[in-house]
Amino acid sequence: MSTSSLFLGNSAYSKDFSQVIERTVSIAKLPMMQLEQQRLLTGDRGAAIADLQGKFESLRIALSDLSSSVASSNLAANFSATGIATATIGENAVAGSFTLEVSDLGSHTSYVSLAGVAGPGTEGLGSELTKTLVVDGVETTLNLSANTLEALAKAVTDSGTGLSASVVNVSSTSTPSYKLVLQGGKLGAQTIALKDGDGSGADLLEGAALSVGSNVQYKVNGISVSTESRSVTLAPDVSVALSSTTASSGPVTLTVKRSSSQIVDKLRAMVAAYNAATAKLDEHRGQNRGVLQGQSIISTLSKVLRNLPGYGTDTGAFQSFADIGLSFDDKGVLSLNASALTGLSDEKLDQLVDFLGGDGNGGFAGTALNAIGAATAAESGILALEKKSYTDRGKAEALQVQQMQERLDLMESNLRERFAALDSSIAALQQQALYFNNLFESMRIAQQTYSK
Repeated sequence: MSTSSLFLGNSAYSKDFSQVIERTVSIAKLPMMQLEQQRLLTGDRGAAIADLQGKFESLRIALSDLSSSVASSNLAANFSATGIATATIGENAVAGSFTLEVSDLGSHTSYVSLAGVAGPGTEGLGSELTKTLVVDGVETTLNLSANTLEALAKAVTDSGTGLSASVVNVSSTSTPSYKLVLQGGKLGAQTIALKDGDGSGADLLEGAALSVGSNVQYKVNGISVSTESRSVTLAPDVSVALSSTTASSGPVTLTVKRSSSQIVDKLRAMVAAYNAATAKLDEHRGQNRGVLQGQSIISTLSKVLRNLPGYGTDTGAFQSFADIGLSFDDKGVLSLNASALTGLSDEKLDQLVDFLGGDGNGGFAGTALNAIGAATAAESGILALEKKSYTDRGKAEALQVQQMQERLDLMESNLRERFAALDSSIAALQQQALYFNNLFESMRIAQQTYSK
């Protein structure tokens, strides 16, 4: 389209011609403007569908987690005293009880450099850029970027030996003396040496360890164990991370037994995701609401959500939503009363698992997951198909707008060309008329003059 609305004519009618062109183009542009508005609306609706996809996908994930949780053994670990250790329970763990006594958390071996230097960033130990680190008899070559204590500390830490290195001032602030301190990469005793150059170079560390490390010492069910790590395995898929000794508390008991706590956590996540999906649908209900107001996808998805609480069975202690502590308030917000699922006996826990089902085994979790999965499937789901529909429609409308714009540009160009030719012809006629008017006027004046 022309970048100017000015018609560059020379006749007395050029302004009128310009107005005719502008009005003609404006009228012809109206359908394109309407289509452009429709294209923008289509884009907004596609974005709204993507937003809904996110909410329903979160609900699907929450249901999938619930389904997996129900299918697992639902074991939980509890200590008789806190602060001693934290437990991790794997899928293959079995119920059991463990008495734990921790007498020593273990310590690392450490060594210090033989000589100190005044400036860790400017002076190093020895004279070579190559050093040899020996850990428990295994040599590792260190290639320093600079012969400084800082570069040496970094090379040790990056060596892959597990050792850590630090630079410390062992003297006063006014007359500093910096030394390299190496700490073993595991608990317990280690031998560490550092040579200048190759393995035959001068020793850079004091011969004796600054401190000799010790192993972790603990008892499990009365059996003594010594290990080099504070993360210990008590039984298949039952491990603990030790954080304190039991010197003050005495032996602690770790009980691994079935629990509904994991199921409760997953139900809470499902409730939050369900409410988020419902709230997003509500944004498009009623007068003057979201861009999907009145679209069938809203009622379709609403029906999917409404059907979830309808699941029930006629056996066991848990037969409905209400039995597992789920309920709606007067605004349709879902909530969970976890007290309905606490302190369950093994028998009732089995009945809860039967009601919830999972992993394709039916029950609420399996049924709900199938229903939500049908809506969120990557290519064939309701939401995916709806989003593709808006995407395709938006592309088609954008192409139509482009084509209409091209036709408008051509029409305006032709109009301006034709009116320019017309204006030029009229201007020429006006010039001729003016010439003859001036000629006749001159003749009239001359005749009057001669006749006197």
